[in-house]
Amino acid sequence: MNIGFIADMPERSLPALRTSIEQYGFACLPDALRADALDSLQREAEASKNEALRADGNQEVSYQARIAPLGPCARAFLTSDALGSMLARVFDSPLACSETASCFTYYETGDFLSAHRDRADVCEFTVILYLHTQRPMHVTTSTGLLLNVYSDGPEQARALALVIATQTGSLVFGRGAAVLHERPPLSQGEAVVALTSCFMRC
Repeated sequence: MNIGFIADMPERSLPALRTSIEQYGFACLPDALRADALDSLQREAEASKNEALRADGNQEVSYQARIAPLGPCARAFLTSDALGSMLARVFDSPLACSETASCFTYYETGDFLSAHRDRADVCEFTVILYLHTQRPMHVTTSTGLLLNVYSDGPEQARALALVIATQTGSLVFGRGAAVLHERPPLSQGEAVVALTSCFMRC
């Protein structure tokens, strides 16, 4: 495996990741990147923030955030052998990035992403790399620094199946087109910068 981006993943981590995908549809790998690779992506995301545009939706998917196009470093990461090899081992299938459906995403106070499934034609698999997480100094009862994953079934019987904390350096991946997931509204003082990407089977 090319470790230019991905930190060495202990072999013992693979069964747990695959089990989480099988049971909940999503999994999380903390501290997934080498420090130098994370730093490069963080700097590119910060520079791209000047290009970020407000994105709002209130139709099929309700959301509020800012987005910016991929830079060369982000594109190199998403198409790298390192990430491709890791995803193939977790999903037992080679995947390819849908670059036009991938971007830097910036969440600030009040921003959110309602419960949804991603578009199956461009985003069969969701891959999110958290580049920056800001937490307020005071304790709050509500937080948007979570990814909520829901069980299958009718809306009235829907249950929260998995909660993934938003932590800098974590790589979250899952069957985004098949499984409902959401980000609650961010509270005052909270912020998230993420590399949000979509993948399809090759």
